[in-house]
Amino acid sequence: MVKGTKKYNLSIIIQAQNEENTIKRIIKELIRLNPHEIIVVINGSTDRTSKIVKGLNCIVLEYESALGINVGKALGAYEATGDILLFLDGDIFIESVQLSQFVKAIMKGYDVVLNNLDWTIFRENHFPTAICKRALNIFLKREDLLVNSLGAIPNAMSKNALDKIGWWNLVDPPLSQTIGITQNLLFTSPEPVDVISSNPFRPKEHKMKARNSPFPNSTSRIIGDHVEALHYLRQLKGFRAGFHDGRNREKLSNIHPLNNVRKNKRSIVITCEGKTRGLLNVIKELQLISDEIIVAGYGLSKRMIKFAKNTGAKVINQEKSLGINASRSIGAARSSGDAIFFTDCNTRINKEEAEPFFEAIENGTEIALTNAEHLITDIIPIDSINTIKYFLNLVCKNPELKNASLYSLPHAIHRRVIEQIGWDKLTIPPLFFIMSEMKGFSIIAEQKIVIKTSHEITTGNIHGSDKYRALEVFLGDHIEALDYYIRHTNKRGGYLDGNKDRKIIRRLKNR
Repeated sequence: MVKGTKKYNLSIIIQAQNEENTIKRIIKELIRLNPHEIIVVINGSTDRTSKIVKGLNCIVLEYESALGINVGKALGAYEATGDILLFLDGDIFIESVQLSQFVKAIMKGYDVVLNNLDWTIFRENHFPTAICKRALNIFLKREDLLVNSLGAIPNAMSKNALDKIGWWNLVDPPLSQTIGITQNLLFTSPEPVDVISSNPFRPKEHKMKARNSPFPNSTSRIIGDHVEALHYLRQLKGFRAGFHDGRNREKLSNIHPLNNVRKNKRSIVITCEGKTRGLLNVIKELQLISDEIIVAGYGLSKRMIKFAKNTGAKVINQEKSLGINASRSIGAARSSGDAIFFTDCNTRINKEEAEPFFEAIENGTEIALTNAEHLITDIIPIDSINTIKYFLNLVCKNPELKNASLYSLPHAIHRRVIEQIGWDKLTIPPLFFIMSEMKGFSIIAEQKIVIKTSHEITTGNIHGSDKYRALEVFLGDHIEALDYYIRHTNKRGGYLDGNKDRKIIRRLKNR
């Protein structure tokens, strides 16, 4: 136990499976912390791990079969009697001086202490697991935690925190974190411990593809864990997790096309929500590749309406906005083309850049998105908006799309997709995307060009005087999309859980 003004009993819980080469050294180092108890959960071991641990005065919980990752963590927590719980794995050696910082943080009043892995988001390669961890923290309004998670050892918590989270929930670290944060527990991550480079490579977990997944087993399990955490969040706070909406859904649900007569193969919808400075230049450039241009917005000046109409464009001006992205739904509903290209009056795009989107639709693709990959390769660390976009594509098993999104302009959609999904769903881009993906429509991120827009526009029209509210809508839209996905798959989004033995957890919980 680390010295302090108040005496605390420290319980150390170690998960171990075939760790005969490391476990003795790890335990001898842990004794330096003067713990009340060291609990080693040995499961599925076939080597001398058990024999070594039993000779080191530890509490041993031994199971013949493998329990699955983090099950041992929960079982150890169930048996622990200390005021502070420190969690480790039996294959990674960490010096006691580093571990003492986790204990000290609990002694100072924090409830949960995470390993500080902030440095990992400054790498050029964005691993799916890191994207998942950061996305969850953003949804939980704890962006300050970045990628730090209960899924990474070492971590520690007070007995009080364990009681509020529920020892059985430690089987799923993202769920535990979600419960803890929504319970207003104090989280911190004071100490960086490099467990990435020292984590042993396991081909079955880290390389072998999971069933019905483009990801390795470990990645698939972690994605599923995060989806399950969001399932809990939506159950707790509603289908948008309490995030602002601000749309007039009743009026939006009544959006229908004026007629079904096809007059053009191509339509262009230019939305103007707030700023109209570049509108005329956009119209003049794009009318060279389409016979129909529709300008849809609200609060347009009479002068701007007149100028736009003089170019031959149709103008739909609302006195009051029906909410973010409503203009694209209204504009599309008034279009007559089979291929509908969406942009706004502030996106700098010429006909050569727009043409490939039309060509993609005309050649059989049903949704063509902007390739926005430069926003995650040129800007390090990846920002919150692009993290959420990337996370949605990971959950949908489309990692090749990276951060491509219907929230980013420009993009093009075939009319039949909109007719099947619903015109009103265009106002909630992630939901429209999820529904389209689940119906099997073909979706690509246009690779021929990379549209150069302002960062503000690329994040999906999040601008103006109320950026905070716009960000709330953006996050709520993605939770709403994930809510739909979960309801049509399962609470893990269809991902397997890595064969965790949940029966043993249920038996102990029901005692």
